[in-house]
Amino acid sequence: MDATDTASSERGMAEAHSQPGGLDISFNNAGIGSSGIHELMSHEDVARFST
Repeated sequence: MDATDTASSERGMAEAHSQPGGLDISFNNAGIGSSGIHELMSHEDVARFST
């Protein structure tokens, strides 16, 4: 997956979910520094903070 490409990330997560046993947890270790609740950030907000 390319963490900077939303479509790539969505495809990768869909693939992981489709595998036997599915996906229990996912970690984003892309090194973004920001304040706030990340789960509530839009893809555009994340992209803005990561540049």
